[in-house]
Amino acid sequence: MAKGYAAMSYGAAKRLGVPLGAKVTIAGAPLEVGALADTGLPDVDVVVSNDVANTLSLPAPNAVVLSGGKDDPTPLALGVRKAVANSARVDLLRSPAQHMTFFNGADAKRRLGTLTYQVQPDGKVVVDAKWVADFIVTQPVPIIGRMTCHRALFPQLTKALNEIVAAGLADKIHPEQYQGCYWPKLIEDSDHLSMHAWGLAFDINTGTNQRLTHGDMDPGVVAIFKKWGFRWGGDWKDTPDPMHFELAALLNV
Repeated sequence: MAKGYAAMSYGAAKRLGVPLGAKVTIAGAPLEVGALADTGLPDVDVVVSNDVANTLSLPAPNAVVLSGGKDDPTPLALGVRKAVANSARVDLLRSPAQHMTFFNGADAKRRLGTLTYQVQPDGKVVVDAKWVADFIVTQPVPIIGRMTCHRALFPQLTKALNEIVAAGLADKIHPEQYQGCYWPKLIEDSDHLSMHAWGLAFDINTGTNQRLTHGDMDPGVVAIFKKWGFRWGGDWKDTPDPMHFELAALLNV
């Protein structure tokens, strides 16, 4: 390209019937195809040098290619996504790394499975479809109704909700304010996988228990959930999340 040649992608060359070394006309100017090579950049068929682009009156450069120097390009992409305007597009030239995560202990690994996932440049988490098919299920529970969660969550959750009913506290949970369980995502403002991505966390009474507030979750409800192995987000000192409960211990129930 520095010598004035054009580099064309294999796909474009095949689609247009252009062999290596052929002369093509771009914006009225003849150019020789000096290389056939795919850059990995989406929607890019031909690459030329800045000098050639100026002679063709092409628009000024409007993109940059970055190298993070690591095996996984996702952390760099996430950082760029935060730094640029919302209208800018961030693309990866190679696939995100496959991450693996599981709870410690052979029994936990057997009951919860080994979760592999990818994080996209926009922060979206893509979970292995086979793991989802094996472990994520939808079923009804007391008070709340139908929930989609990890199958290992339901025995303890059902026990806790039945005890809440028996204690006369069912009206302290508002099913219309249930905001989900299984949700592949990162923890807010971090690059760590949320327990929602496992289907091992759920949010209730969201209207009055927003993140970074103390909320008004009933202490009796909290105590029963804790008894059945759940951790409460309202206990978190720096980033309280009183709507949030997540499985912290696997009980044999």
